[in-house]
Amino acid sequence: MNDLGVAAEVGLGGYSLNGVPQHPLPDELERMRAVEGDLGTKYVRFPRWGTLYSRPQVDAVGGVQRIVEVVGPAVVRELGDAIYFQLTESVATAESAEALAMQKAFVALVAPLLPARRAGT
Repeated sequence: MNDLGVAAEVGLGGYSLNGVPQHPLPDELERMRAVEGDLGTKYVRFPRWGTLYSRPQVDAVGGVQRIVEVVGPAVVRELGDAIYFQLTESVATAESAEALAMQKAFVALVAPLLPARRAGT
């Protein structure tokens, strides 16, 4: 993900360069934008290399141990009422095949908490 893609992810904006959207997963971005006011409460953001979820969100998918079993993140840190998951030890491997497979497993696990696809998409 380039800098404009990261900016789109963080700000839920629609950054483009020469008319080409810069977010590598535009469907996911659009789904998050559609429920922006409910992100963090009713819905969660799509998991990425580094993901922070509240304890109730983690508990809703089976808890920390379930995420560790299914996803296998390299880093798990409890941060007060939130838990941080990092797929690999280093950002240098954030887009490796291993990390992308882990991200796919994470998405499948938290699917019940993700914004739904809009009808017709």
